[in-house]
Amino acid sequence: MSRRFEFDIRCNPRRNKKNLHDEAAWTTSNQGLDDQAVREETSSVVWSKVSRYELRNGGSELWRGRETPSKNHHEAHSFDLEHRYRQVQRAQRCVTLGVQSPTGQPGLHVMCFCFRAVIQAVLFLCCTSLLYRSRHKGIDAIKRLEIKSYSIGVTRNHSAFYNNTMSQYFHGIKSESPDFSKRVIDEDTQIITDFVDLKKLPQFGLLSKQVSDVVHCSSWWDRYGVDWVIHCTAALGWLGSHWLIASSQPAIYWVGVFLLGCSHYTITFKAAHMLVHDAGCSSRAWNRFWYFLSSDVMGCFSADIGYNIHIKCHHPHTNVVGLGDSSTWKAPFLPRYIYMFLAPLLLPPLIPLVSMKELLEQESMWKTARHVLLSYPGLAFHIYLLTSVSELSFKEALLVVFLSRNVLSIPYIHVNIFQHIGLPMYCQQHRPKKIYQMTTGVLNLPRNILLDYCFGHSIMSCHTEHHLFPRLSDNMCLKVKPLVRRFCLEHGLPYHEDTYTGRIMHFWKNYNSLMVNAPPITKFVGLQ
Repeated sequence: MSRRFEFDIRCNPRRNKKNLHDEAAWTTSNQGLDDQAVREETSSVVWSKVSRYELRNGGSELWRGRETPSKNHHEAHSFDLEHRYRQVQRAQRCVTLGVQSPTGQPGLHVMCFCFRAVIQAVLFLCCTSLLYRSRHKGIDAIKRLEIKSYSIGVTRNHSAFYNNTMSQYFHGIKSESPDFSKRVIDEDTQIITDFVDLKKLPQFGLLSKQVSDVVHCSSWWDRYGVDWVIHCTAALGWLGSHWLIASSQPAIYWVGVFLLGCSHYTITFKAAHMLVHDAGCSSRAWNRFWYFLSSDVMGCFSADIGYNIHIKCHHPHTNVVGLGDSSTWKAPFLPRYIYMFLAPLLLPPLIPLVSMKELLEQESMWKTARHVLLSYPGLAFHIYLLTSVSELSFKEALLVVFLSRNVLSIPYIHVNIFQHIGLPMYCQQHRPKKIYQMTTGVLNLPRNILLDYCFGHSIMSCHTEHHLFPRLSDNMCLKVKPLVRRFCLEHGLPYHEDTYTGRIMHFWKNYNSLMVNAPPITKFVGLQ
C-alpha cells in the first residue's frame, strides 16, 4: 500500500527582517510503507528541525492527504492523523517560541506576536469606547442640562479694596465676582477681609442633590468603564513601547520612549489619583490594591505618603495657609526659568528620595519596609524588561527610564501650581464654607487631548468639580461639569478658568509675588 502525506507549516514572515527564507514546505512522501512505519516516519518529521526540512514562510497549517485512504483504514487512522496534526502545531510553536529564531535573534517571534496583540487590543478597546459613547450619547441625563457655552469676561471691581498688588495677583483668571461678596484689604498688613452675605450664599446640598441624580442614572460604563479602558490601554502601551524601543530606527525608538512616558504618567498619576479617592471602582479593597500597584510598584512613590498629603491635607484644607496651600511645590531659592523649565527634569530621581524621606519622618518602619519591597523590585523589573526585551545595556536602560519619566514632567509641575497658587488663600481661623472655599480656590484649565488622558480630567479641565465631589471618576467629573458650571453662574459663585499659556505668562511675570513671597491671606466673614 502506498500513501503520500504532505503538510505545511506556516510561520510569520514579518518576523524575518532580512527575508532570508524563501517560500517552501515541510513535505515527506512515504510509499510502500505499512501503517506503523508511516506513523514513525510522520512522528520523526514532526519533531525534526529546520536542518532536515525547509521551513516555509507561507501556506496553511493542515495535513492534506494526497491519496485518500481506503474506507477500511479511514476510521483506524482518523484519530492518528488528528493526533499527528496537533503534534505539528506543537512543533511549530516550539520553533516560533524557541530560544533561537531563524534570524538568530532571541525571542523575535514571540515579541512580534505580543506587539501585534497589544495593537489589536488597543484598537478593540478604542472602538468599544467609541461605540458605547455613541450609544449613550442621546440618553445621558446631563445632556439635557447643558447650557450654551459662553465666555466670561473679567469683571474686576477696581475700588479701594483691589489695589495694584491684588490686581497683579489675580490677573488672568476668567470669573465673575460674586454679588454677595465684598472684599476689603488692609494696606498695612495686606490682609484681605471677605464679607459674604450667607443668606445669598447657595447651599452645597442643592448642588450635591443634582449631581447625585446624574450619578445614579449613569451606567457603570460612564462611572468606571471609560476610565478603565484608558488605564488598560495605557498598560498595553507601556508594554508595547518596549518593542518600539528595541528598533534600530531612531524615529521608532523615540516614539517608543514617548509612548512609554505617556503611559507611565497615565498609570502613576491619572490612575493613582482616581484610586486614592476610591473612584476607580465600587470596592474599597480593590481601589487600595490597584493604588499600591500604580503608585508604589510603577511610580516609586509611597502610597501612604500620597494618601496623607492629598486626602488628609490638600482636599479638606484647600488653599488654607499652612495646610493645603500648595506651598510644598514652591522653591523660592530657584529663579523662574530654572524652576519652570529645568528643575522639573529632576523629578525622576527626586520622587523616590522624597518618598523615603517622608516615610522615615512620618510613618512606621513597617510602612517603610513595605514601600521598599514594592517600589524597588518594580523599578528593577522595568530595567529588566528594557535590557531583555528592548536589548539595551544597563546604562542605556537607566537613560530610557530617566527620559521617559521626564516626558511630561514640566507640565506636571505647571499643572500642580497653576490651579491653586494665585487664588485666595484663607487662614485656618476664618475659613469659608466648602462650596465657597472650593469655587474661589480652584481653577480649571482648558481641555488638552494629551494631558487630559495622561493626567485626567479631574486634574486638568474639571478640577473645580473634582474638589467639590472628589469621589467621582474622571469621566463623571467631565459629565457633571456643565451642571456645576451652570449652578455656579446662576448663583453668583466664581468659576475660575484660564488657558495654559495664560497661566505660564502670569507666573512668569509675577513669579516673585506668587512663588517667592508669602501670599496675601483672606479672612472669611459671614454676614447673617
